[in-house]
Amino acid sequence: MSKRDTPSATPLVILGLVALAVFLGLVYYVRSGPSPKYDRNNPPDVQAQQNGDAVGYTAAVWKDGKLVQEERTAPKGTDIVVAAVNDALDSISAVQPEARLVETEREGDNLKLKFTTNFNQTYGSDDERNILTAIMKAVSLNSDAENVVFETVNGDQIQTLGSGDLVGPQSVRVWTGG
Repeated sequence: MSKRDTPSATPLVILGLVALAVFLGLVYYVRSGPSPKYDRNNPPDVQAQQNGDAVGYTAAVWKDGKLVQEERTAPKGTDIVVAAVNDALDSISAVQPEARLVETEREGDNLKLKFTTNFNQTYGSDDERNILTAIMKAVSLNSDAENVVFETVNGDQIQTLGSGDLVGPQSVRVWTGG
């Protein structure tokens, strides 16, 4: 057997060096890659995070005609359903800024949502559907309640926001398709 018939180790050495370079590049990227994007609409509460006084929740907001989920933080002690629903309302231009969820009250499988009286008005069909879908998605992401009851803070039941019937408990599963 001549020297020409013996395979060379050079291709294996080159392949090993390329693999090592790729691995080291991946390690570098993971350790010092790009930082998370800054969301100016929901800046992180750095002081609360440093003190451990923040609570995380998932908001369901409308962006570019789509309902999307966003992870957010609020000060410890915040009702995360209230925060998530108000974020949803803020994302819909048809809703007045004064229309807010003030508090929630749990009764078995039902969750009473108590809104300011500004919320109880008539909206167009598309806006009404977007509002209710976003509210129900926010509730489903941040609570295990099976049904929602819509009320104003003074205890009056909200019967409709336009064409939909909201009397009595509304199934979260039906509204969210789950």
